Amino acid sequence: MALVFAKRNGVGAGVVSEIISAAVRRGIFDRKMYEEHSVLTSAGIQKRYFSITGRRKNSRTEYLLVSYTQKSESAGSKADNAGNMRAEKRNNVSKNPTEKTREDKRRKDDIIEDKRRYGAHEKVKLSGEEYSRLKAMSSEFVVKKYISKLDEWCYKSGKSCHSCYDTIAEWILRDGRGTESTSERSYDLDKWQELADNFDPNELGFEEDDE
Repeated sequence: MALVFAKRNGVGAGVVSEIISAAVRRGIFDRKMYEEHSVLTSAGIQKRYFSITGRRKNSRTEYLLVSYTQKSESAGSKADNAGNMRAEKRNNVSKNPTEKTREDKRRKDDIIEDKRRYGAHEKVKLSGEEYSRLKAMSSEFVVKKYISKLDEWCYKSGKSCHSCYDTIAEWILRDGRGTESTSERSYDLDKWQELADNFDPNELGFEEDDE
C-alpha cells in the first residue's frame, strides 16, 4: 500500500509509511483494522460513506466499523434529504410559470403605459392620457408651466417623483385653477412661488433620482 501511494505522489515509501503510522496513532484510521487487514478506515469515514451511498442495496460488510442500524439511519436520512430536494425542485418549477407571468404582465404594463418625458431636463414622465387629463383640469399653458417647474426642481434636487401626474394634479387643485377660466388672468408666477416655498416633496411621494 505504501508503495502505491509513494509512486502516485512521487515520494519515498518510507515517508508514506510514516504518515500512515502517525495517522493511525492519532486515531484518524482504526488501528485494529489496519494491523489485522491493512485497511485504512474509521467509523467516521464509514458513516460519511453511508450518508452518501446509503441508497445502494449492496455494500461490503466484512470491514464495517458501524452497525447496520447506523447504516440504515444514514440511508434513511439520505433518502429523506433526496425526497426534500425533489419536492423543493417541484415547488420551484411550479412557481416559475407564475413568476414568468408576472414579469410578462409588468412588461406589458410598461408598454401600455408608454410614458413620454417632458421638460428641458426630461425629468417629468406623463402618459398621453395623463397629459390630456391635466389639460382638462386647467389649460395646456398652465400644465406646461407646472411641468417646467417640476422638471427644474427634480433636476436641481436630484430627486424624482413617484407619480408626476399626481404631483401636478395636486398643484393645480391647490392653485384653484381647476375652477378658473384661463382667459381671466395669466399664469400667476407669484402664487406658484408661494406654493413652491411651502412645498413638501415627501408629502407627494418624491424619492431619490437614480437615473
